[in-house]
Amino acid sequence: MALLFCPSANVAADLPGNEAKWWVGTGERNGRPVIVRALGELPAPAERAAHSWVAKISWIYTRLPDGKLSRDDAARAFEFENMLAARMEESGLALEAVSVTIDDTCEWTYYASDKKRIIDLFEAVKRKFPGAPASIEIHRDRQWSELKNVLEASGK
Repeated sequence: MALLFCPSANVAADLPGNEAKWWVGTGERNGRPVIVRALGELPAPAERAAHSWVAKISWIYTRLPDGKLSRDDAARAFEFENMLAARMEESGLALEAVSVTIDDTCEWTYYASDKKRIIDLFEAVKRKFPGAPASIEIHRDRQWSELKNVLEASGK
C-alpha cells in the first residue's frame, strides 16, 4: 500500500521494559485521510529475532446511511484496541509496531514470538466482542519489513 506521509508529530511513549519513541503521521491515499502511528526506529536485533511473526489485526468500521462512521462502532473498536494492547503487554507475546487508520479500516501491526499463541490471544479478545468485524493475518517477517517500509515511507 503506497501512502503519502506528512509526520505531524513525534510522540514519545514509554513502554514497559522497552523505552520506545513513537511518531504519529498524517497523509492521504486517493484523497482520503490516513493516520499512522509507528515505532520511530527498529527494536534491537535480539528483540526483532525473538518476534518474527507479524500479525496484522484489522477492524472494519460500520458506516451510517449518511456516510459517517458509527460512534458506537468506533467506541467498540477503541475498547477492542485497548483490550488487545493490554493482553499483548501482559503476555509479553508481541510488540506493537504500527497502527494505520484509513477509510473504513483500522489496522494494528504486532510482531509476535509465537504464531499459535497470538492467534489464541486474538480469538480470546474477539470473543469479548460478539460480531466484531475484526480479523487477523499472520506471516513470518524476520526482517521486520512491515515496520521498515513504514519508516522508509515516512522519511524516518
